[in-house]
Amino acid sequence: MTKKERSPEERAKVIIDHLIRHSEINGQELSEILSVSIATIRRDLEKLENEGLLRRIHSGAVLVESMIYEPFRLNSSFSQKEQKQAEEKRLIGLAASSLINDGEIIGLTPGTTNTQVARSIHHVQNVTVVTNAINLAMELVNRKEITVFVTGGYLGGNWFSLAGATTSTAINDFYFDKLFISVSGVHPEQGLSTAHPQEIPILRSYIAQAKQKILVADSSKLNQVSQGNICDLGEIDILITDQKADPALIEHYSSLGWEITFA
Repeated sequence: MTKKERSPEERAKVIIDHLIRHSEINGQELSEILSVSIATIRRDLEKLENEGLLRRIHSGAVLVESMIYEPFRLNSSFSQKEQKQAEEKRLIGLAASSLINDGEIIGLTPGTTNTQVARSIHHVQNVTVVTNAINLAMELVNRKEITVFVTGGYLGGNWFSLAGATTSTAINDFYFDKLFISVSGVHPEQGLSTAHPQEIPILRSYIAQAKQKILVADSSKLNQVSQGNICDLGEIDILITDQKADPALIEHYSSLGWEITFA
């Protein structure tokens, strides 16, 4: 193998990352990016299509459309939130998923940003994802390389989020290598907050069990306070946000020892 050649797995990661960023890719363009023949690209795309990760078209491939959950046809609140800062959330999800390594146990809290994290997890092996969000589990259910554990608990609201003592008990059975936290607000003085107070004990359980806590939040949430306090800022290790974040806020969060990643 020459120095410039990539393995099929490496090529697949490049293809999926490009599709997550741009939604569509041309076969000829892929051939040039990866320095392989069109025939090789066609075989790669066929394999990825068989795995359900993309859909081939005449010129190349497009990203598989997002899953549609039947209850949301009657209540559009989740879909509306998902569309807010959609591009920023998509890139944040891609950046977050790149931190996941083979063999890790991952916690995913409910939220539209973590929906993008789940959709972006590709080409890792023997990863366990623990979540109390049914929609996130549905995103990952057909992924053979990922074991999905759903906590159990009471189902309520429009978020497919499980809550209650059973949920916390299940979370406490795990130690997470990485926890990805999606919240309603992040404030320099008030810390992390949620618009769903019933989730506070659940989120605190996740945080207590995690080695590394990664906050995924677009810039619109970085100076906001919502209904229920989750934790103070000292609990967070990494913030993944977008390029529009207020520099003064970023400077403050950096001073706390946070590692900042711009997606």
